[in-house]
Amino acid sequence: MKSGLDARRFINIIMNRFSASETASELIYDLGNDNFSRNNFHYAIVYYDKYLAGSYSRHRGGAYHGKIVSLFHMKR
Repeated sequence: MKSGLDARRFINIIMNRFSASETASELIYDLGNDNFSRNNFHYAIVYYDKYLAGSYSRHRGGAYHGKIVSLFHMKR
């Protein structure tokens, strides 16, 4: 349990201090995918929106797809 909290703390440090970096963008995209796979569609959309607002576009298509599917599931 403690290692999970340490990992979350490390991720938050990267995302807050280096929010414009490619690594932070990758973490945000991964958190969106993680929430999507857990059926937490609201949080998935939040992270996909954060990713799409950034300047990196490596997973832009996947983020749009995840956002659209999440919106579809939320409307059900």
